[in-house]
Amino acid sequence: MKGSGYLMLQESTQLNQVSLPHSVVPSHNIPVANSFTWSSFSDAAWDSSTGNCGLGWQLRDATKTVAESSSSHRRFVPSALVAEALAVKAAMIAALSSHVSSLHVYSDSKALITLLKSQDDDVVLKGVLHDIRILALSFESILYCFIPRLANCDADSLAKSALFSLHSTVPATE
Repeated sequence: MKGSGYLMLQESTQLNQVSLPHSVVPSHNIPVANSFTWSSFSDAAWDSSTGNCGLGWQLRDATKTVAESSSSHRRFVPSALVAEALAVKAAMIAALSSHVSSLHVYSDSKALITLLKSQDDDVVLKGVLHDIRILALSFESILYCFIPRLANCDADSLAKSALFSLHSTVPATE
């Protein structure tokens, strides 16, 4: 029943195999995806002095194969949390463009994942949260999952590179 709403999946007690550095052991349970569920990993790098941010995201298909890695940058972003939300939104748009119907959204922003799971609002995030919730309606199922920073290295690298590329294109002031 695509488009009629989204199904919040129950958290599973089984571990999903997320690529972690060998020195990192997850201290939480990650839900197992079905054979059609894709995963998005997103992150943001935010510069508090300029308000610039880099966004990075990676889509993995049901076999954990990287289907897409991408990044972008934005100016005048008011906070790191808003940047994280923009990264999740970009990953969800990319998943929809790839015709994904079931998605697990992974982020290392615990505050954002908590907001998305609870349906609470935040004044600064209100517009972006609304956009994410509208996008979520396009999926048959969606699940928001917190992961440790060390499990999100690929998205983190993409976000930092995007922020660096923005800094390198800004003309120096005299």
